[in-house]
Amino acid sequence: MNLNKILKKSGIKREDFLKTGLKEFELLRIQRNFIETRKDLEPLARYIVKQLHNSDKVHSIRYRIKDADNLIAKIIRKKIQNPSRIINIRNYKKEITDLIGVRVLHLFKNDWKHIHEFIKSNWIFYQNKKPIVYYREGDSVKMIKSFEKKECLVKEHPFGYRSVHYLIESRPGKEPHIAELQVRTIFEEAWSEIDHTVRYPNQIKNPLLEQYLVMFNGLVGSADEMGSYVVHLKNELLKLHKKNAEDRREKSKIINLLRNKINNLEMKPEEVKDIEGKLDGLMNVPILDPYSVWMRSKGSKKVDKVDYELMDTLLQEEENMNKDELLETTLKAENNESLANLDINEIKKKGKNKEKQKNKK
Repeated sequence: MNLNKILKKSGIKREDFLKTGLKEFELLRIQRNFIETRKDLEPLARYIVKQLHNSDKVHSIRYRIKDADNLIAKIIRKKIQNPSRIINIRNYKKEITDLIGVRVLHLFKNDWKHIHEFIKSNWIFYQNKKPIVYYREGDSVKMIKSFEKKECLVKEHPFGYRSVHYLIESRPGKEPHIAELQVRTIFEEAWSEIDHTVRYPNQIKNPLLEQYLVMFNGLVGSADEMGSYVVHLKNELLKLHKKNAEDRREKSKIINLLRNKINNLEMKPEEVKDIEGKLDGLMNVPILDPYSVWMRSKGSKKVDKVDYELMDTLLQEEENMNKDELLETTLKAENNESLANLDINEIKKKGKNKEKQKNKK
């Protein structure tokens, strides 16, 4: 073990190390013991990863077994933070809880809930410790409360780091082992990796650099929110398409019912034929989907469906228009371009004028 090399690489000052009271020979014993037993952790890590892949909300997973030099550096840091803490060859595997580290990535923010329940149902939390949620200042209060509802310990991270950390216990043999699971979105992982690469190797503390990393972190949060909104929008569009299909079926039923009633009325053949022709035209008018509404708003003529707003206006003004006018306006032409050119405001204006004439009478 080259202690000076470990201290330099980790950015730890030698005088700070000396204040911890740690002995170099004790650290050497820990490192040798860990190197000898490190291979036993590999099968356990692979087993945890295999189990996590059974959650359908998991996008990807990676794991690592802690490097021996990094283990020594972490022990020194913990002693610097808390000089009274005892870490030795007998207890280091319990004191250093991330000897097995597993990173679980998911696409959308809300996917965490499913992964959280999966972890709870498959593992015991080490010493019943609650999962820790790290969030950034300015993150949604609603999101933070959703973590609290799941009985997580919520902490604001000074550098804006976002992640959910679990300490789980697994017992493949007589001796229990601890593993740390870090669950986060793909965007959060990208920021974390870049931040770590920029910030930690040389322990650079520069205000300008810090400012840009904070701005970058904000963009990552916005990207996650946009991803969640896109999913929400997709689900709403699917619901609307389903409702449109139901509306089309209902419209078909009503039109067929009207046909049957017309056939039972005493009317001239040419009148029946005329009304049936208009019903055929109404049957062929598709219901507009949201994309076509948007295209209409942009002035596009490549729209082959009738706009809900237009149809609603026609129905609202029905009392102010006779039936022939209503049908003639609705089926103004066989091609839908003419329908696209109907002026809703003109229809409303026409209805209001007729209403005024009625009031005068």
